[in-house]
Amino acid sequence: MDSSEKDAASTKHPGALASELFNAVKKLRSDGIQNPDLQIPEPLLTTLGLTPDSPFARHLVSKALLSCAAHLEENTRSAFLFAAGFCRNITGSPGERVNHSATALNIGRRTLYRHIEKAAHEITHLLLAGDHAPALENIDFITTSTHCRLDLRDDSPAILLNRTVMALRDGINALYEHLFLPLLRDPELKYYALEGCKLSDVRENGDSWTVQLRLPHRLNVGESHTFSVSVRLPNHDCLEPVFGLAPVTSMHAARIELHFEARLPRLVERIDRAWPAQIMSPTLSGQPVEVMHNKAVATFRNMQPGWGYGVRWAW
Repeated sequence: MDSSEKDAASTKHPGALASELFNAVKKLRSDGIQNPDLQIPEPLLTTLGLTPDSPFARHLVSKALLSCAAHLEENTRSAFLFAAGFCRNITGSPGERVNHSATALNIGRRTLYRHIEKAAHEITHLLLAGDHAPALENIDFITTSTHCRLDLRDDSPAILLNRTVMALRDGINALYEHLFLPLLRDPELKYYALEGCKLSDVRENGDSWTVQLRLPHRLNVGESHTFSVSVRLPNHDCLEPVFGLAPVTSMHAARIELHFEARLPRLVERIDRAWPAQIMSPTLSGQPVEVMHNKAVATFRNMQPGWGYGVRWAW
């Protein structure tokens, strides 16, 4: 592209850019990401700041599409990724991939195409979202949703966590969870695998614990899996008045629930995008959260690695 072409591209109407990128996403879906003769459409390369001769261009485009797909509703995500050839078990021509995808998802071809069209529109929007665009993940998986519940009604508080992850490479069969519990003095962590995983290893690291979970089967690119775990704490003294998440991968959405007994805190605050060490700092202001029916709920979106997100309370 010469300088005049670059100037023309930079001044192109946003609607025209979106239309070209939308068609490029659909063409790549049709051609198939695993196609050895794949020619990545120029609008996709331009949007991602790549050129046809960029090292690992296919890999970076694949990561970008997977990062965007993690934000889609599950059926729409699966339809696009399967039909685009991200699943290694679904191969062949565009028509064959559509037929195999429809069979795998137990839906009709027409419904599959509707999901593909919707996915292409949403991926286009995400790729053009500027500072809000999904990061290009250089990791094994993305967390698409997390639901945490901290139950403070009993003498021994309980934490229940449900998490859904999506694989960014083939063969994912284990995950690590890290818990920071500096006030816990018990030599044993009461950690339980409830559904969708098995407890493989628990290690104490001073103020924190590292838990390895094994999945019931290997996940391949684009496949999602949900699992549930719980932690039982011996008493309230081992829990600081804060419950937070410090993602090690991008986390699309999270919900934290606090369940209180009859005695209610005078203040509950939502903390968004803070340094993890700052969450307990009194100088860091949070957003007030209303307690209704002895329960406080905080939700988070588009959480990024390196930041802390959570809820704190004061009596």
